Amino acid sequence: MLFDRRWLAPGVAVAVLAITALFGAVVDPAYADHLLAENGPVEVASAVLHVVAAGMALILWRKFGGLAGALAVTEVLMALREVDAHKAFTHFGVFTTRLYARPDVPMIEKVLAATAVLAIVVLVAASFWASRREILDLFHRRAPAFYGLATMPVVIVTLKEIDGLPRMLARVGVLLSERADAISHSVEELGEMALPLLTMALLVQIARSGAPRPVASAPVAPHGAEPHPTA
Repeated sequence: MLFDRRWLAPGVAVAVLAITALFGAVVDPAYADHLLAENGPVEVASAVLHVVAAGMALILWRKFGGLAGALAVTEVLMALREVDAHKAFTHFGVFTTRLYARPDVPMIEKVLAATAVLAIVVLVAASFWASRREILDLFHRRAPAFYGLATMPVVIVTLKEIDGLPRMLARVGVLLSERADAISHSVEELGEMALPLLTMALLVQIARSGAPRPVASAPVAPHGAEPHPTA
């Protein structure tokens, strides 16, 4: 079955990057701006898909426990980010350095934002730490779900780097063309919409992987019995 292929998540990730870049290269920039605008169709669709993925993860967590719960937490946080919850109560997003570096932002706002970020980091880290045995089991079995799990952070970091590339280049005096900027924006926004789809595929792979296998151990002879000799 397709979900049993180890290359599924990496292959889909590469295809997403290629297709989204092609979209930005061929679609009219004005139409692309309409689709990719803040709170536009793509961003709303991303939020909805994250909610669906979170619901799917919660269902699997209730059935299997473990890693699906950590993915449910992650998807809920991603859905909140898509609806701009990370900057709804502050001057800037709680994950941006501007919030903490600018002197015109009240200190109490900085402290509360930093506390919220710390709580999120602890929550996500604790969720995955609680699933470490299952993750190690997937790794030792070279299960397709492990490759899907490993692909997710790589895709997220790649999308963030592509999104920030125009600003990084602008700081050194390099301005991208309108088309190049449209490609960067398309890859970041449409790529983020693909993230919950990758999560759903990963959840299917986790379900097909089953519960973690127990570590094999040598049989123990009953008390007072002679152990059987081995050849």
